[in-house]
Amino acid sequence: MTTQRRHGEDTPFGAWVRRQPKLDSRNDGLTVNDIDWIFHNYSPPIDGKRTREVQIMMIVEVKTLSAIPGPSQKETLFFTHQRTKGMGTVTGCRGQSVRLWHFGAFVLRLSGLSPTDSNEMSWGKFGDNGELLWRRFTAVDELIEVLGLRLNPDTFSMLETRPHHLTREITMWTQTPLGFWTEEKILKRS
Repeated sequence: MTTQRRHGEDTPFGAWVRRQPKLDSRNDGLTVNDIDWIFHNYSPPIDGKRTREVQIMMIVEVKTLSAIPGPSQKETLFFTHQRTKGMGTVTGCRGQSVRLWHFGAFVLRLSGLSPTDSNEMSWGKFGDNGELLWRRFTAVDELIEVLGLRLNPDTFSMLETRPHHLTREITMWTQTPLGFWTEEKILKRS
């Protein structure tokens, strides 16, 4: 059967899933994970104005009492991270085109049960080969900024949301004072 919860109570659906013999992890090779949190900024400030044309997302798995994801959960999270991380255009439910910046999956590890009763917190991001790279911190305010997608969850630096404009290189021929023609490259930003 599916592994029982280690901390806290299950939802009614979670308890039902765990009682189903045909959803067995050992015999059927099935791993079942609930997704803790999806943070989605549907109206970030772009050049000082909020817009729904660009949106930002990430998935956060929360581990309490200093737990870490087990091997199967870690691999499932890494697969999810690889498939979701990136920037591209998606279609919204109303048919609108949205530029989505998805940071992928992360793991928040708390020494207690919540940020306020934890004397240590760690933010896990995935490296290229699936290892979790941990960053320790204690400031709840810093966590709020990351979860609010105001800090980049990969670097904890300010999230740069200004649009990146198209840059073109133009080659022009100009005549020097001595009469020679030379090539001059100019960068044009739109």
